[in-house]
Amino acid sequence: MENLWTVLKIKNARIEARSPYFRELLFFTRYTLLYGGNEALLKELERAFHDPAYPLSLGREDELMLVEDIQLAEAEPGEPRLRGTLVPGDVRQMPELRPILREGAVFEPPVVETLPLAFTVDAKGIRHPESPVPVSFLPLGAELELPGISAWQWEGRAWVWVSA
Repeated sequence: MENLWTVLKIKNARIEARSPYFRELLFFTRYTLLYGGNEALLKELERAFHDPAYPLSLGREDELMLVEDIQLAEAEPGEPRLRGTLVPGDVRQMPELRPILREGAVFEPPVVETLPLAFTVDAKGIRHPESPVPVSFLPLGAELELPGISAWQWEGRAWVWVSA
């Protein structure tokens, strides 16, 4: 479902411009979040997800997250055949990209956005994005093979790490 929103651009405490845009609303989505690191860091993350200090969100404050399961597991190297995940870089610029076509499949193009991979917090407590990189969001219906990319596998799904 799409929803029309208006963004107010404020400059010098005054509304400088109004910019309408469509926002896609998703209902009953499910995400798998994967974290890597040393065991101590992963145990700390596990504790934080079990007992968060603040409500967990995957977007705006009205998009609260329900944690269904937390597992500590090891991933295995996998085939670089990806779907329903994100990939570092702009897949439109990857000449080695190979779409996997299946009969009757509806192909959705990937969405490419530039996102920060880190944030800093200044003395006033304001977050500032750092390390912006392009990432490609692959829909579930679009399976792509990306030769040369190191992929990992867990529970039958392949992904690649996105890190700063």
